[in-house]
Amino acid sequence: MNEEKDIKEPVDMNEFNAFPSQNISNSSQTVSQKSSAWKWFWISIMVCFVVCVLFLFLLLKGVGSFIVGMTENLVKFEEEYNTAYSDSASEGSILLNEVLVQNGPVENKILIINLQGTIMDSNLFSDKEFSTLDLLNAQLQRASKDDRVRAVILRIDSPGGDAFLCDLIASKLKEFYETTGKPIVSCIESMGASGGYYISAPCQWIVAHELSLTGSIGVISSSFNYSGLLSKIGVKPVIYKSGKLKDMLRASKTEEEILPEERQLMQSIIDTMYNRFKTVIREGRNQNCRQELEEARFLAENWEEYADGRIILGKDAFQIGLVDELGGMEEAFATAKRLAKIDKAQQIRYDTLMGWRDLLKFFSKAESQGIKVNIDALGIENRPEMEPGKMYFLPITD
Repeated sequence: MNEEKDIKEPVDMNEFNAFPSQNISNSSQTVSQKSSAWKWFWISIMVCFVVCVLFLFLLLKGVGSFIVGMTENLVKFEEEYNTAYSDSASEGSILLNEVLVQNGPVENKILIINLQGTIMDSNLFSDKEFSTLDLLNAQLQRASKDDRVRAVILRIDSPGGDAFLCDLIASKLKEFYETTGKPIVSCIESMGASGGYYISAPCQWIVAHELSLTGSIGVISSSFNYSGLLSKIGVKPVIYKSGKLKDMLRASKTEEEILPEERQLMQSIIDTMYNRFKTVIREGRNQNCRQELEEARFLAENWEEYADGRIILGKDAFQIGLVDELGGMEEAFATAKRLAKIDKAQQIRYDTLMGWRDLLKFFSKAESQGIKVNIDALGIENRPEMEPGKMYFLPITD
């Protein structure tokens, strides 16, 4: 019985190997599933990348097309505008926009042109493509083509400037009235002296405040002579010239080197400009159209006694006939309507528009440099809170 118990039953090898085979198969299936998941992950990444690149390309293409289209429209607008309001291509670079200053009937307009500051070519001190004369000429041309503009008010606040430029402006104003018949009223505000009065003289009417500074009728030319400074430091200029007057007005000349012919020639130039100044005043104040104007004032017989360069107040200029009326913009506007023979009108001005080239300035970086002051180091007791952008007067201590 014991032997029967010790005899072991034969083991089936297929049953013994069944479990390991099943484990190996499950492991292989898991690895295969992970590989498939990574494959689809990278495929998704590549698809997203391609879609993003295509979207970015289409976006940039659309933005580029928009910019090109906008630029083409601006150029087209500029060309059409220049064709409509310019007589020649050289005068077509100034774009003007009509701006309403004071409301009134649309059929009647009075243009206000501001001439403020020193009268000189703005190209010397500005990056603008046009000068003061170009801007004035463009405004007058547009006003001449607009039948609804009935008169012009020249708003002046200037101490004068370049004699040559002032004469050109005066000629343009005279030509404008002769060709259009639209009256020009000059309104001198705080100052209209020298060249400021020069360009007022051809106007059909001049208004000034009783305390306005006007007059200063004359011409001046000045320069610095540093020959004494050069002699002190031992510097002597060496000059080669084709004629004896070629170095006229040279600042390094000594008093002995200034020739009598040079002084005489320079004085003759000044006298010629001065006589031209008085001629413009005389012709402007005595023009035929002013003879018919009521309350117009004409030059006094002794007006040239005041044309010695002196500054004249508005009330004194009124007495000697250099000014027709005492007042300001309100009086100038009323007179402009009266001369244009209209009861009501709106006031307008022309502002310059930006060309397509000016848009590039918005993308430029502007940096402002200031001076930093250590307030604490000044030792100011009980000082108030100081705000940026305001002016403060600080004590100077030794």
